[in-house]
Amino acid sequence: MEGNGDVGVALKDSALNLLEGNTIAEHRNCGLLIREGVKGAPNSIEGNLIRGAFGPGIKLESGYSEIAYNEITANGTGIELLATASAKDHKIRENNIYDNGFGVRNRGQGVLDARENWWGDPSGPYHPQLNPTGKGDQVSDNVEFEPWRTARVSPEDGYGERMRSGLEDEPVRSPASCLPGADGVNLAQGG
Repeated sequence: MEGNGDVGVALKDSALNLLEGNTIAEHRNCGLLIREGVKGAPNSIEGNLIRGAFGPGIKLESGYSEIAYNEITANGTGIELLATASAKDHKIRENNIYDNGFGVRNRGQGVLDARENWWGDPSGPYHPQLNPTGKGDQVSDNVEFEPWRTARVSPEDGYGERMRSGLEDEPVRSPASCLPGADGVNLAQGG
């Protein structure tokens, strides 16, 4: 799913989807958009390469998600939680988040759990008050980033096939129906 519009993949009003093993790259607005969903039934975003979006690689507008084992790199912002979203509904763990204009930005309500990620440097993410010596991607206020990983997350860490190398493309794996659209792929609940 490369360069096919403003948004590469949109999960709208969906629950319990597994988006795994994809390359989502070079989109004008964002690589992945998560909007609305079912409380207690998060979408799992695992083992994807998400790169080269002009805006956020992952935009959390609302909904529920668990984001793990992804390569999130070379985006305007790696992950952005919008003001319409609640931080407690999203968990970001065990990802490689690096070389983005900004690593994780929380504009939403509450503190966003982004612990145990690799930020591009063993010193962790940069935050002007909480980690001013961090040389990794920057994080905003209201992002819980400690503890962080001091080395990249890799398949050798025991995650096996969950880590995406970006060398070959695989289809979206989801119990939802795939609806082609001008913005890429829209996943809507049902089939």
